[in-house]
Amino acid sequence: MEQKSTSNPISSLLPVIIMSAAALFIFQYFGSEQTEKPEARLTYASTGQDDFTFRTGAVEREEVQTENFFLQLTNRGGRIEKVYLRSTDRFTFPERVIEGSADPIAQKVRGVEITRGFGADFQPHLYYYGDQESQLGDPRLNQARFESSGLRKTDDQKLQTIEYRLPLTFKGHDLELIKYYRFYPNEYFFRQITLLRNTENKPFQLNGDLFFRTMGDLGPVPATPAEQTLHHRFYVHNDTMTQTTMTHGEGGFLNFSCGASGSGPYTIIPETLNERHKLRVAGSSSKYFFAYANFLPFSSMERFRPDGIALKNSAGDGQAAFTLYFSNFALEKRNGPAPELQKKTPLSAKELEDTLSALQERKDIHVIDSQVFIGIKSDRGHSFFDPVAMKAEFASDTPDPKANDVIYASQFFTLFGKIRDGIVFLMRHLYKYVGNYGWCIIIIAVGFKLITFPLNQIQAKSMKKMSLLKPELDKLNEKYANDPTERNKKMMELYKKHGINPAKGCLPMLIQMPVFIALYSAFSESIELWNSPFVLWMTDLSRPDTIAVLNLFVINDFHVNILPLLMVVSQIGSQFFTTVTADPQQKVMMYMMPVIFIFFFWSMPSGVTLYWTVQNILAIVWQLANNKLVSDEK
Repeated sequence: MEQKSTSNPISSLLPVIIMSAAALFIFQYFGSEQTEKPEARLTYASTGQDDFTFRTGAVEREEVQTENFFLQLTNRGGRIEKVYLRSTDRFTFPERVIEGSADPIAQKVRGVEITRGFGADFQPHLYYYGDQESQLGDPRLNQARFESSGLRKTDDQKLQTIEYRLPLTFKGHDLELIKYYRFYPNEYFFRQITLLRNTENKPFQLNGDLFFRTMGDLGPVPATPAEQTLHHRFYVHNDTMTQTTMTHGEGGFLNFSCGASGSGPYTIIPETLNERHKLRVAGSSSKYFFAYANFLPFSSMERFRPDGIALKNSAGDGQAAFTLYFSNFALEKRNGPAPELQKKTPLSAKELEDTLSALQERKDIHVIDSQVFIGIKSDRGHSFFDPVAMKAEFASDTPDPKANDVIYASQFFTLFGKIRDGIVFLMRHLYKYVGNYGWCIIIIAVGFKLITFPLNQIQAKSMKKMSLLKPELDKLNEKYANDPTERNKKMMELYKKHGINPAKGCLPMLIQMPVFIALYSAFSESIELWNSPFVLWMTDLSRPDTIAVLNLFVINDFHVNILPLLMVVSQIGSQFFTTVTADPQQKVMMYMMPVIFIFFFWSMPSGVTLYWTVQNILAIVWQLANNKLVSDEK
């Protein structure tokens, strides 16, 4: 007769505990921040209009190409218009992403434009809410025509630099805005320096706060509210990293959007002005990419760091993501000529350091010096490939360690980062032979099951021993039906009498948990799965396998996903073939667990759900085979 193994309370509840803990880990970083009204914290220099006067004219563009980047810069605003990450031997984008792009430049440079066309402004502005709120995403100075030095290169063609200058007036005061960019070979970092200089022989007082926009949200554009939760704005203030997510404003059944950065339109950091010049890093992250500006204090120039950040809580289109601010902005009267950041050939790192150090005592110039990173969420990508050169440039041979925390969905996942990287490496290697990441996931699932076979056998033997006690356990359940405490006590005595350790059956699962967590991280955030099809309706393993979107009576945008339903069916089958319990409460929990799972998995990438479904099917096949062996032995 075929035997089924009896579970114990711990082993029956363990999957629920694991999944609940995983959910907490996944969403723990969606905490909310308290929001103040912007009017109570920050002030503007004027009302009605910003009173900037500047020149306009024809648009001229420069193209910068490195091993990792292709960038379009324009004299209109002295800004970066587009940022393309190129497909390289180090990081290869899925061909379908590049070939499916309508942008001819993407195919020409074999890259992906990741700023959604917003670019990166590094632009001062005066408003971020109210009648001229649009300046948060598109500062008015973006329309000014800067004078360009033209792209300059070193003799070895490695370092590339360009400078933009703009004379302007604000309420009759003469100022000069200088923007300088330095691009390095084989790095995902570049340097951006913005200087605002008083050119008059009298002090300049803004009578308000100066704002400074770096960049907006990154691509790919979220397709669902659940995907929106993978997009964050983050900052390091007073040496503490904080990530915030945004409200989406819409959502359907089983589409989670957990938490927002604040209850109002903006979150202002810090809450008081007692911690000025403490903002070190500010940036955005998406499912696959992250970008930030790390504001550098050269020598004793900490006073030039931003005082804080104003975050827009709603997602919007992602252009108006956040802005930095310098409170009560003022410049002393002119005290010397403008610094020479650009010559016929680029300044060396030492020459640039000397030039900037000479400005530390000058109060007529405000310097915003930033190390900018734009790249893929990867430990390997977020590193210096020429540490010696980068130490000369940034006085450090490693990137900011706090910014590295953004790579994983939560700090908890960083504990399993090496395992995750190994899984991704294996997935890439398998892809060379099978040509489909769906089959790669299935092969990894089968391989993991074979590797853990000895552990599963230990669990099976432990459960087999417990199954022999089923008649006695049934008697205890019946005798102490109304006294759970005494029932559990008698069960433990029975286990001890027969030399059975209930936790032993759980040990294999606990040992495998780090790999399970790493697998989830790998399959949910790996850029390799982006736009990668499997079979039939599964056209993108990085997203839920939605076959239809319905508008029901009380639910709008209900996404009909097939794999989560198959996963639940396979989970019920796995429970049926692998678990028997006489405890009514455990039976209810056993059949409730698949219902709980469907809430977790409904909006997950189909690659994750595919892996879990295959694991369930393998568990059923393995248990049937194991039961057959037990029956044959008898």
